Amino acid sequence: MSILKIKPYGEFTEEHRQVVENSLRKDIFHEFYTNSYFKSLKFKGTHLVPESVINRDGSGSSQSTRYSGLNPKYSDLKSGILETGWQLYQRPISLKETKEKKYIFLDGRTKDKILTEVKFKNRIVNIYEIDESEEELFSLALNNGVDNPPAGLMLQEDVVGVLLRQIKNGFLQNDPDEILNAVNLICGNGKFSSNKRDEIRWQVYHRELNIQNTNLLPKSWANSGEVNLWLQTHNYINNNKVLYLPYSSTSAPKALVAAATKSQQNPDKEIRVVIYIRNFMGIDLEKFYIKSMLKFKNEWYRFLNEFSHAYFDNKIPLNTNVKLYGCVPSNIEDLCEDMNSMIVFGKNDQKIDENYILANSLNVGSFLEEDEEELV
Repeated sequence: MSILKIKPYGEFTEEHRQVVENSLRKDIFHEFYTNSYFKSLKFKGTHLVPESVINRDGSGSSQSTRYSGLNPKYSDLKSGILETGWQLYQRPISLKETKEKKYIFLDGRTKDKILTEVKFKNRIVNIYEIDESEEELFSLALNNGVDNPPAGLMLQEDVVGVLLRQIKNGFLQNDPDEILNAVNLICGNGKFSSNKRDEIRWQVYHRELNIQNTNLLPKSWANSGEVNLWLQTHNYINNNKVLYLPYSSTSAPKALVAAATKSQQNPDKEIRVVIYIRNFMGIDLEKFYIKSMLKFKNEWYRFLNEFSHAYFDNKIPLNTNVKLYGCVPSNIEDLCEDMNSMIVFGKNDQKIDENYILANSLNVGSFLEEDEEELV
């Protein structure tokens, strides 16, 4: 009896509760049942509670820890539960008891909404005590998918949003190491690579730091589509003579090949390659922006020279049909805070750091090659 058919006006029994309790993997997932991870956590057991004792915020399923609100897979989850039944062997809804002897959600709003819509009379729940300072972190950790493959629906935006609220509420210092510790606490072993976690750390740190100090929000570009929209909005428009091709600062070789393909497909157009910075890493935003851009430029010209040497008898590469044109701004104080203008190479790139650029001869391949770690 591990799957229960859900019917209107139905209810769970003590026997169902016992199955759920016996299915908890408390010996494996210590983070959900002991205070070895979340120091204020107290697990108070698996219980049957009437649906009426639960305080529901908003529509009853809006996740306060989920950036997008309502679970985007709600319809699929509802169909699955109503068609195949309620899986008693999965971790149940998680609640926290209030001073008024009511309960608030830590996790499980989606499941509760589905049961509410069929007027189910009660719920099987795990009940916890946890301090307010750790409540949102624990709530999000319950969604990291570590004990419920495939991985949960937690998004990068969810983690960033919770951590920014933790800082705002005074529960977390805007310190890179403390932020990373909080990210790891949320994600456990169930979500995101170490590189992605590091990206989240710096995204939170710089967002908070720059809002406090400059009122500027540093802009990282998600993808080429987002950059194309910016280009069109600011009159960098494709026409019968020019075609803009955005590429991430980490993708010089791919950009070179893509530009050559575009040029072959559009022989009468000038292909203008535009760099954008996707993820900021490290303490110094300005330094990272400059080095990311310069590293791309260095690799671009180095690969051109290597192709020339290997395939074209050392002939000088042409710079007529394809140009490494510039870099879109990222709202960084005293560097590229004018979000309406691109930094065009050879035209206004001196505004970044004239001495740095001149010292490294960007138009030839002499810029000292750097490892990724040196960019942070």
